[in-house]
Amino acid sequence: MSTTEKLLVKCDNTILADEIVSLLNEQGIASRLHDEQQDQVTGAYGAFTGIAVYVYDKNFDKAKAIITPVMESRKAILPLCPKCGSEDTQPLVRPKHTTTYNVVIILLLFIPGLYMGWGKDFGLISPIGNITAIALVVAAFIMMIALRHHNDNYKCNQCGKRFNHYDTK
Repeated sequence: MSTTEKLLVKCDNTILADEIVSLLNEQGIASRLHDEQQDQVTGAYGAFTGIAVYVYDKNFDKAKAIITPVMESRKAILPLCPKCGSEDTQPLVRPKHTTTYNVVIILLLFIPGLYMGWGKDFGLISPIGNITAIALVVAAFIMMIALRHHNDNYKCNQCGKRFNHYDTK
């Protein structure tokens, strides 16, 4: 009989951890919580700390099958804020013309590249052309920075952090 424990899952918050423990208890599976966020040694549990749920080795596969639907449904709902951990997040409306902005950025980088690469061959190099090429590259980088901010698809109502749903871990 195996009495060693195995990490089942790390939860971002106590609500999810308690929900998982309750589901496991209903199925007669013993579990143990370990709140790594309260540990005094920073980084002792890796880059992602949380509330760890442990089960016995013999119950691991059954427990994993029980919590899989819960974890998948959690991914479909609003994510937690990566900065403060709040569940009070809201989806943001993405700009309608994101693809158009990306094409413009590519052109702003591509055209100066052509100018610098082939301009001498065609006799197009001039001081004004050089300044224009540099201005186009700078404009492309400014647009990339601005567009990165607009690609965030969630906002935390507690701390104001804007983030992408897939950047939360």
